[in-house]
Formats: sequence, C-alpha cells, structure tokens
Amino acid sequence: MAGGEGPLTSQSSPAAPLFGRSRARFFGSRSHELHAPTTEWGGSGLIVCAETPDRAKVIEAALETAGALFEEAAPATLPALERIHSADYLDYLAHAAQEWLDAGYTLPAASGSYAPRGVPVAPGKSILGRSGYYSFGLGSPVIEGTWEASLGAAGCAIDAANAVLDGADLAYGLCRPPGHHAGRDYGGGYCYINNAALAADLLASRTRSRGGVAIIDLDYHHGNGSQDLFWDRSDVTYVSIHADPDHDYPYFTGRKGERGAGDGEGLTLNYPLPLGSGDDEWVSALEDGLRSIPTPTYIVVSLGLDAEAGDERFQVTRSGFAEAGRRLRDVAPMVVLLEGGYLVSELGRNTTAFLAGEG
Repeated sequence: MAGGEGPLTSQSSPAAPLFGRSRARFFGSRSHELHAPTTEWGGSGLIVCAETPDRAKVIEAALETAGALFEEAAPATLPALERIHSADYLDYLAHAAQEWLDAGYTLPAASGSYAPRGVPVAPGKSILGRSGYYSFGLGSPVIEGTWEASLGAAGCAIDAANAVLDGADLAYGLCRPPGHHAGRDYGGGYCYINNAALAADLLASRTRSRGGVAIIDLDYHHGNGSQDLFWDRSDVTYVSIHADPDHDYPYFTGRKGERGAGDGEGLTLNYPLPLGSGDDEWVSALEDGLRSIPTPTYIVVSLGLDAEAGDERFQVTRSGFAEAGRRLRDVAPMVVLLEGGYLVSELGRNTTAFLAGEG
C-alpha cells in the first residue's frame, strides 16, 4: 500500500500464528492517500495539518515487516454508512469540496458558521451554512479526495468486522481518515465517518446480549461521536480512556458521570485522566473498564496512538501499548482500527507492540 505501488493483494493473511493469534487479517485502502490536506484551521489561524498520509504508510510498513499481509478493502457503500450516519450528512460530505470551490472559496473547506442551540435549525443551501451545521469545529479540512478516502477507511472497518465474523480472532483496519469524533450528522477532529461505530454496529447485528459488543477507545481524546451514537443502545458498550475534557479536546464530553441513557444506561464508561498520566494510570483504567462491563462477544478497539509520550499530553510508552494489547488479547475476538496519533516516527512501533503484546 505504501507509495501507491500496485494493488494490495487479495490473498488473505496467512493462517499461521501472527501477533499471537491463530488467524489474523489486515485491511487497508490506497484511497487514503487522496485525503492529504496541507493546512487546517487552528487556534492561531491556518496551520500545518497534522493528520497526513504518512501516518498510515509508516504503520503499514511496520506491520508488513512483522509479517502482516494487507488486503485491499472494498469501499463502503451508502446503505452501509446510513446504518450509522444520516443521508443528508453523507450527501453534504460527498459534495462539500466541489460546492466550496463552486462558491469561489479556497480549500480546505471549513466554516466559521455554527448552528445555534435551543431553536429549530436547518442546514440551508449555502455551503457555509451546511459546513457549520455538519461539523463541530474548523479542524477537519475537506478537500477533493476526502469523500473517497472516507469510503475507503469505512471499508477497512467493515471488512475487518466481517473477517472476525468469518472466524478471524484479530482483524486490523488501517483506517485513515480516523472516525471516533464523527456522529450521526456531524464530523470533526479529523473525522468524517465513524469507522469504529460501523464495525461495532455490524458485529452487534450478530449478537443478542446486552453490551455484546464493546468499543474500547484508547485515543488520547474522548470519542464524542462514538459515545453519541451508542448513548441509548443496549447492544454496544462504550469505554473510553482519555484526557480530562476540562483541559483538552473535545472539551464538552467525556466526563465520569456520562453513563448513557434509556436502554443504554450504564453502558457508557468514561475514564478521564489527568494530563501527564502514564502507563500505570492508563492500563489501570483499562483494567477497571474491562471489569466493569458485560463480558463481550466481540471487541472493537479505537486504537488512537496519541497517548504516546511526546505526542499529546500523556506519557504512555511502547510498553504501555504492549501491556494494553496483552490485557485485551484473550477477552474476545477483536477488531482494531486506527484513530489518532501524530508522532509519526513512533506509530509503527506502537501499533506493532499493541498487536503483538510485546514492546
């Protein structure tokens, strides 16, 4: 997949043990390279975009060195996406880049207009209004290749979930763009389609138990979109270990008292940690989360790698990622999907450490 050299093989990964698993499969999509914004809007204005194609290329190279054989994922279809996202949001995402250009604006598409609260609102016809309505921040640039790349990332998640349903005990999806900040009708935080939610929803369709699928979100930032999507559902448990939202993005969600509602009450578990938390605090929160949830039939891991020391404001090491992988390895068949992580030099090593449980 790296460097755009030919198609990914359609052959499944070897049946021999890989990363401690009897059957592991790996999925990627070359379309991720089409989403390569150079700038984004930040607190100081237009800044260099941190979410780059190099993230996926480094991880792919490291996993192939460790023995992984990647399969090209099929792009997600609209019916599959509409199980999670609203049709009007998907229509916006598919056409936003061209509408932005047609309106005479400069890419990347972003908007300083936000939908007001407490009154009936509608997206309207203006691309500025629609951009504000369907996003919760300026840090998710939309360019010409964003839609196609998002379909590819979503396809990685769906194919990985199907691989687990077919008997794999580990399936990895190299999802780029990431997804856990995306909700039913909004994107943000580099996320457009919620890949983990697509995988969890598909797996949940094959289970009948309360909390039968668990999303374990290890990204440094709270996955507000994933929490929102499963807030009142009884079939998916959401566990997130992240930076205290009083001090870091996305600021408005992820507090301990957020526990779900209705049929999903008690199936949302948040572990906001103080800035500077390291391996001990991070792994301890994971252990507590696993003790506190129903025994899952399947696990979906939102593997954000930005908890790495030197990336954001945690101090998790490669050993911490390896320990987390060991704790999750034998719980249930597992889908692992890429979320955040911007210290590119460490992404491959940390992903390998997590999947192998060694580092």
